[in-house]
Amino acid sequence: MNQILNNQELMQMIGGFNITGTIINAFTTATKFIYSAGQALGSAIRRIGSNNLCPLK
Repeated sequence: MNQILNNQELMQMIGGFNITGTIINAFTTATKFIYSAGQALGSAIRRIGSNNLCPLK
């Protein structure tokens, strides 16, 4: 099933998928944001549950 392509046919090739640094960076940034939002929410729930809130002045 191997097919040898000439230069003209190779120039007309379209398609494929590349994982670039930008995609990896966006994924890690989104993951860090979701993690920190979960930490903040968990901390707020724990503080409310233990009635350990900072007073408003």
